[in-house]
Parts: sequence; C-alpha cells; structure tokens
Amino acid sequence: MESLDYIAPRPFRPGCRPMLSCLPILLGACATPTLLINEFMADNVSTVANTRGEYADWIEFCNPGAEPVSLGGHFLSDSLEDPLRFALPASWQVPAEGHLLLWAVGAADEEAFSVPFRISASGESLLLAAEAEDGGVEILDQVRFGAQDPDTSVARSPDCQPTWIRSESPSPGLPNP
Repeated sequence: MESLDYIAPRPFRPGCRPMLSCLPILLGACATPTLLINEFMADNVSTVANTRGEYADWIEFCNPGAEPVSLGGHFLSDSLEDPLRFALPASWQVPAEGHLLLWAVGAADEEAFSVPFRISASGESLLLAAEAEDGGVEILDQVRFGAQDPDTSVARSPDCQPTWIRSESPSPGLPNP
C-alpha cells in the first residue's frame, strides 16, 4: 500500500459544513450539518455485497449533525479534473448522526444507490463537491490514496473525524472504531 492524503478544503470542525455555514468564532457551533466521505473500499472481494449480490467498490458518507442531510446539490467524483462528475440525487439522504453507503459499480442507479464510476485499486482521489455561489466549484471533502489491498478499507477513525487509517475490519454503513 502507498500513501494516503487527506486534503482538508477548510479547517476541519466536526459538525460544520466547510462552506460559509460555520461561524465558530461567533457562535461556537454550525448552522448546517456536515457531509463527509467517511470510509471507502476500492477492492471489495468478499467484504459486503450490494443488493444484486455483487462485491462492488463502495463509498460511505457520514453525517455527524443532528439533522438529516440530502445529497441533492452535492457531487461525487474520482477525478480532480471533473469534480462535478456525478450529481448526487436529492432523494438520497444521510440520516442524522448516521451513514449512507454508495456502490461504485460503473453505472448510475438511483434505486440501487450506485454511482457511474469504480474506485481504482491502484490509487486515485475521491471528492465531494458543490457548486459555489460564484459559479465555481467548492470542494467539500477530498481524499487521495495509493494502491489498496483486497478487502481493506480506508476509514476515518474515529468515525467522522479528520484522521484516516487503513482498516482490515471495514465497517460499511456503521460507525468506524
């Protein structure tokens, strides 16, 4: 396995969406919950199967906030050149203090929670983005990683926090230790 880099687009503050919604100096809290890439697996041989029985790559989001977060208005990508690659459906929601598992099978399917790309086991980046108010792109969360071992995830530890680890005990859809 090679390197793993977490690129924090703004200073990390659990419970804050890294845009203009957090006023920690004035309020000490945040106006909207955060949506984070929390765990992923790029070489799922036998860890967890999707609803079709496929052992596909997967990406887990976490929401440490007290309110559910709709994925509408957010984009997921594995390309630094195309951060708005896949518009996440507004019907997909991450529950309050919860998780949502997406399948990277190479074809978008709203009912199956599938995205139109796979994660490269040889390494790449995952990005969560939104369109900025000025028409640009706001990178909300990003992780760059090297080669991945089979059935080993990369996860925030503890759950929804800034530190990333390689885990031989993946926890898709559940809190990370």
